[in-house]
Amino acid sequence: MHLPPGRAAPAPPGTPRWGTEHKDFMRRYYRRHIVVVGPTQEIPIWDARVQLDPKVRDYWGIPVLRFDMAFGENERKMIKDMADCGEEMLKAVGAVDIERKEEMAAPGLAIHEVGTARMGDDPKTSAVNRWQQSHDVRNLFLMDGSVYPSSACQNPTLTIMALASRACDYLVEQHRTGSL
Repeated sequence: MHLPPGRAAPAPPGTPRWGTEHKDFMRRYYRRHIVVVGPTQEIPIWDARVQLDPKVRDYWGIPVLRFDMAFGENERKMIKDMADCGEEMLKAVGAVDIERKEEMAAPGLAIHEVGTARMGDDPKTSAVNRWQQSHDVRNLFLMDGSVYPSSACQNPTLTIMALASRACDYLVEQHRTGSL
């Protein structure tokens, strides 16, 4: 189980908000408080998609994105397994008063969301080829995380940059030879 670097948890309900009581509580609470968060990798779902909303528009009149996706049984099992492992680790080091939460974060909170324009050789099952070039629009290259079918728990930025650099080399070569 991979656990990313932690972050401070919000103070629990009933926490004094100001003054000496607040300071005393925070010194006691955060001296002995830990939050264990475990990321999951969602299994790619063929029917998940992002579309322009035909009815909702932003401040400038541009259609907003509409996301159509749902977590499945596999994700629920991974969340339970992470909670089990986290609880086991905390008990092994002597933790007491353990509060379990098996909550799935809403899409967008992990900030590593990818997908919607799958990379592949078959235009029937993918949006772009191995060079991130659109199957439908010859001079369109998608050099971002949209070409991933899914993402692991690690930050995808360096892989996105490596794939973009590779695609740029291909694009330059295609331009040099007059193929594009």
